[in-house]
Amino acid sequence: MMCSYAAADVVNGVVTAGSAPPIPLLPLVTVAPPPSATIINFDDVSVPCIFAQTAGPLTSAYASRGILFSGPVSGSGGAVLNECGGFSVTGHSSPNFLAFNTAAAGTLPNGGTPIGPETLTFSTPVEFVQANVGSSNAGTITLACFAGSTLLGTSTTIGASSLTTLSVHAANITSCTLAFSGTVLVVDNVAFAVSIPTLSHPLLWALSIILAAIAMARLART
Repeated sequence: MMCSYAAADVVNGVVTAGSAPPIPLLPLVTVAPPPSATIINFDDVSVPCIFAQTAGPLTSAYASRGILFSGPVSGSGGAVLNECGGFSVTGHSSPNFLAFNTAAAGTLPNGGTPIGPETLTFSTPVEFVQANVGSSNAGTITLACFAGSTLLGTSTTIGASSLTTLSVHAANITSCTLAFSGTVLVVDNVAFAVSIPTLSHPLLWALSIILAAIAMARLART
């Protein structure tokens, strides 16, 4: 983390005059990914508080884990920042997340802007994707997943300071986009899985019978 100024002077990844707004204490509404999922939490590196001090937009840093990130044009897109960037969100895994600010034009080192939509491309097709997203300035946030150019499914929420989980479950997902209608977005704990184990109908029936028997036994004892 490279900061030569007070964190209170940073708002949404940009150095500003005045103080950053307080972070509200809100209930968490994120959902844990399935045990088989690969999780990208962005916490494995040391990163700065502001976009101008990053290495630029996130691209192939997690290629070895099966995912590429890209913005709408070369040199622009989300950048990984430390929570000291003053985004006033809760529900992320400390200390880092993927951040966007459409008002921070030209602040990335190469002159790019941290804008969306962000594309997530998978080296192997997956059948489950989720991400925790938020910001009170995000507007409508949409996760859309594709098999090639064919839309497979979408998940949408209205951005809030407490991150919430978007997820899509479909066969043969090769890429997804994260889009937002507002100015600021925080994304954390991107998770994806090649397959999600499910119980067959006979196993579900057997499980329901076992649970019913346990409940009846408890009633009998009381």
